Amino acid sequence: MNKIQVGDHVETHIAFSQDQVEEFRQRSGDTNTIHTDPQAAERSAIGSDAVRSVHGMHAAMIFTQILGTQFPGDGTVYRSIALDFDEPVLVDTDYVAEVRVLSVDRKRHRARLLTIIREAVEPARTVVYGTCLVVHNERL
Repeated sequence: MNKIQVGDHVETHIAFSQDQVEEFRQRSGDTNTIHTDPQAAERSAIGSDAVRSVHGMHAAMIFTQILGTQFPGDGTVYRSIALDFDEPVLVDTDYVAEVRVLSVDRKRHRARLLTIIREAVEPARTVVYGTCLVVHNERL
């Protein structure tokens, strides 16, 4: 098993359907009306796009999928996360989620990773930006 290095990264394409948003809404209990009522959306800080937006934490769940299955992979422990939601993640829009290694502490088996979601069509447009700390006894 190869150890990850600073600069290593992985990207995956994602999109969210309205059915997925509704399922997350039901499972999470986050029934915020900005996701379902156009008038509530218009009054929100996001504006009218909110009614077409994915819950922020729903979008961020892509990082747990990547970390636990792809990079570093099985056995990864997600220790901390800091995220900025710069723009709404919209339903039926293609995005790219990226995880990139910023630093590795081999003695403690830890790595600081950059976590980004950006539009697939306009890659310079970042919608979610953050960092996380992961632990993995074999890959770090």
